[in-house]
Amino acid sequence: MKTLSDALVQRVLKGLQKDFGERGQVSIMGEGRFTAEPKEWIPSGLRLLDLAIGNGLPVGKVIEIFGSEVTGKSALCASIIGQAQKAGAVTALMDAEEAWSRDFIKKMGKADPDLVYYFDPDTLEDMWMGVELFIDSVRKCEQERPILIVVDSLAGLPTMEEEDTPLDEATSMASGARINRKAIRKLKKKIAMERAIVVCTNHTTADPGKTWGDKTTTPGGGGPRFFSSLRIKQDHIGHILDGEKQRIGQKLESLVFKSRWDGAGKKIIYPLYFTHGIDDMESQVDFLYRRGVFGSEKGWVVWADKKMRAKDLAVLARTDAEVAAQIDKLLVEHFRGGRPAVGETDPEEVAGAV
Repeated sequence: MKTLSDALVQRVLKGLQKDFGERGQVSIMGEGRFTAEPKEWIPSGLRLLDLAIGNGLPVGKVIEIFGSEVTGKSALCASIIGQAQKAGAVTALMDAEEAWSRDFIKKMGKADPDLVYYFDPDTLEDMWMGVELFIDSVRKCEQERPILIVVDSLAGLPTMEEEDTPLDEATSMASGARINRKAIRKLKKKIAMERAIVVCTNHTTADPGKTWGDKTTTPGGGGPRFFSSLRIKQDHIGHILDGEKQRIGQKLESLVFKSRWDGAGKKIIYPLYFTHGIDDMESQVDFLYRRGVFGSEKGWVVWADKKMRAKDLAVLARTDAEVAAQIDKLLVEHFRGGRPAVGETDPEEVAGAV
């Protein structure tokens, strides 16, 4: 089959840019301001989740984190805020549930609350207007830094119609769905062009129309589901107890429910402690331990010819950068089969090219 010459491709492109330029953007995929493919990624605070997705959370996209109550949705968002601050991003929180506190964001996300712009919107329309205004305001003052906006949650705010209606009068449940769909359709281009990430949390509720399979759905209509480039489903799978059988945390599972890049269908398990949030290193060591990388004796691992508890290895890795780097190398090898993360180049390909 004949291929198009570079000269022909450029002539067609030039004509399209002239005729279509006022209606949108035309480019060759990967060139110019091609916004469909992310070029920046922000860590989530969970290395396993970042590897499952590809390379972290993609800048320029809408992300939905959903699940039932007490599944760590807000805690994961706090972790993302902390990581975004480390990456130099400008961060904002739309607290639709009025449930966040300075202590929570410091404890769960290791984040600085003095660097988080806090919004307390009255209605769903106000919240989406706040998202748009925040992006515009930041870009008037700062062009280089990425922007992170956390919306917690899509189900936590009434619409203007509901706000103006007495409690004893019914309102259309479709009003919130229409607003979410319109807002995301309108803002997704701005989010991509201005290098922002909008992370929305959402609840799961029973869907009476489903008679088999997963009988839950998310409120707020199909807009968040359809237009989110990445969806992460949270589940609670167990409790963490201390020596006195008191709950000190919980074991959580994150499922990459939908992904435009990598990892759709992958699950990761990690601990969330009530005192200090997500323990990323413990999740890494536990993943490798469950795959027999450190030996097969229950509860014990062998590292540098020394026998120790798996938790002790996690503690060692937090204080020893060399140990942490070796664990990360093992993690990439066993989780991704040695494949490079999305957006990175395989070292073997580079060596072959040279």
